[in-house]
Amino acid sequence: MLDQEHPLTRLIEELKKIPSIGAKTAQRIAFYIIGLPQDEVDSLAQAVKEAKQNIFYCSTCSSLTHIDPCEYCSNNRRDHELLCVVEEPFNISSIEYGQIDKTG
Repeated sequence: MLDQEHPLTRLIEELKKIPSIGAKTAQRIAFYIIGLPQDEVDSLAQAVKEAKQNIFYCSTCSSLTHIDPCEYCSNNRRDHELLCVVEEPFNISSIEYGQIDKTG
């Protein structure tokens, strides 16, 4: 067993903080990341940093966006009289792009 100071243990513990990621999945992701070429790891890390720095909630609808108002609210072809309420911002893309999970 790796100690808490081991970089792999730290990575696994951080990944386990993600909702729906358990210990085994976190371990698989960690080993996948460790096996990537350095440039791909750097690209992944940079994408996470850029997303955190540049994505925020739309001031109109609270969708996650990088522009304000978001692409949905700024679209002139939308019927602004209709309202769709979702539990989480990620549900919006499922509705918009027809990728709703019909199994659950």
